[in-house]
Amino acid sequence: MLGRADRGRRLTTVCRAAGEGTAVLTAGGTVLAVVALALRAGEAGEAFGRLAGGWLDGVTLLLLCLALLPNAAVWACAYALGPGFTLGPAVVTPLDVQGVVPSLPVFPWLAAVPAGGLGAAPAWGLAAVPVLAGVAIGARVARGTAAARVPWPWLRTAVLAVLACLLCATALAALTAFASGPLGTGALAAFGPLWWRTGLATAAWTVLPAVPAALLTRWDLLRR
Repeated sequence: MLGRADRGRRLTTVCRAAGEGTAVLTAGGTVLAVVALALRAGEAGEAFGRLAGGWLDGVTLLLLCLALLPNAAVWACAYALGPGFTLGPAVVTPLDVQGVVPSLPVFPWLAAVPAGGLGAAPAWGLAAVPVLAGVAIGARVARGTAAARVPWPWLRTAVLAVLACLLCATALAALTAFASGPLGTGALAAFGPLWWRTGLATAAWTVLPAVPAALLTRWDLLRR
């Protein structure tokens, strides 16, 4: 599918496109996580005050929250993609909460967990995250097409865009697996997004805009 000639350039383009798509997804997840925390600033501040007894505890807790920002970004990204994340026996998605959410530990980031439903989150920004990632993937593939000694055909360009989306989905599934895990026993034994659902959703969401973006950008670059 890649072809023998110029294979190294195509593989490099696919990897770079997948990297850009993953970066856009994680950056969008970071923004969504910070916005969710800001919307629940009262609850998060109360949790922070209960845990931080003094200035040293406050500094330590603040550093811990900053260290967990990548985890929160991956959770928010999975939420934007649709599969959501697991909170014990419950699954929180943008559309609904399936099951009963258990009593969560007191922690600022957990106070930012949305209650479910589009009205509980910045719905306007959820779909934009995977769409922008797909457009970034398609644009990078198209630039690789235009930079080649012999421009790649449109079908090969589309195939490379799909491969980049699949590689991006694999990367995000791996990040999801690292960002999930138990917070305790019983109802707290399963926390975070499911890696395979997040990977499938990433592939589906990014392919839809990536292929048209790659073909349109390729046409625009080659006609100049």
